Amino acid sequence: MLIPQAAEAITFNVVVLPVDILNVCNNYYCFPEASEVLAQDIIQNFNKTNKVKSPDLYEIRAALAANDDLYDTTAAVVRKFDYNNNIDYAGLKKIAKSFDAKSVLLVSSVVVTNKNLIKRSIWEVLEISSAFDIEQSYTLESGAVLLDNVNDIVMWNGSYKRILGKNSGFIARNASQANSKLDALRMYFSDMVAQDITQNVILRFFPKTITPLERKQKTDKKEIYKDGSMLRFEKTLPKPKEESVPQVQDEDIGEMIFGI
Repeated sequence: MLIPQAAEAITFNVVVLPVDILNVCNNYYCFPEASEVLAQDIIQNFNKTNKVKSPDLYEIRAALAANDDLYDTTAAVVRKFDYNNNIDYAGLKKIAKSFDAKSVLLVSSVVVTNKNLIKRSIWEVLEISSAFDIEQSYTLESGAVLLDNVNDIVMWNGSYKRILGKNSGFIARNASQANSKLDALRMYFSDMVAQDITQNVILRFFPKTITPLERKQKTDKKEIYKDGSMLRFEKTLPKPKEESVPQVQDEDIGEMIFGI
C-alpha cells in the first residue's frame, strides 16, 4: 500500500534591504533610520508566514561586516538606488546569492519639502526644524521595489506619501518629544505601510492565495497622540487617488497616497 507523502510547502527567500542599512547611529538622536524601521516590520511580517522568509537586519549586517567585498557591493547598490533610483542588477544578484535568495526588496524612506526636492533623513529634518524657524511643509516619501535577481526584472514596486505638516508641528525640543516622534513613525509603518508591502510581495509569489493581514481595531486618534505629534492618523487605508496631493488644512493630520 502506497502512502502519498505530504507536499513540501514552497517558501521563497527574500532579502529586505533598507537603503540606509549602513547608516548606523548616523543622526543626532541615534535613532534607526526610517527605511530601517520599515524594513524590520516587513521582515517580521514575512517570517510570521510560511510563504516568505527573510534574514533580519542583524544577520545582514553581520554578513556585511564579515565580508569586505559584499560590504562594498552593498554600499554601491544602495548608493545608486538612493541617489537616483538606479538599480544595480549585478550587485543585487551577488547580495541575493550571499543569502541563498533569488529576490531582493529594496526599501527607502526620505523626507522632501514643498520648496525643493532635496532628500533628507526624517531625523535630520526634525533636528533642523527644532533649531530654526523654517516655515515649510514636509512630506515623508517611502517606497519598496521587489526584484527578481534571476531574470533581472522588477516584480513589483509601491510608493507611499504622508504629509507631515509644517515645521510648527514637526519639532522636538527634548528627548521625550523626539521619542514620541519615533513611536508615531513606528506605528505608521507597522500598522499601514509594512502590511501593504507584505501583502503585495506575497501576492507576487502566490497570486490570489493570500489572506489579508488583520488590522487592529480602529482607535480614536486623539487617544493615541494627545501631544499633537506629527504622524497622527486614522488606521484605515484610503483608496488610491489619481489627483495630485491636495493642500493640507490641518497641520496635524497627514494624508497617505498609495501608488503601485
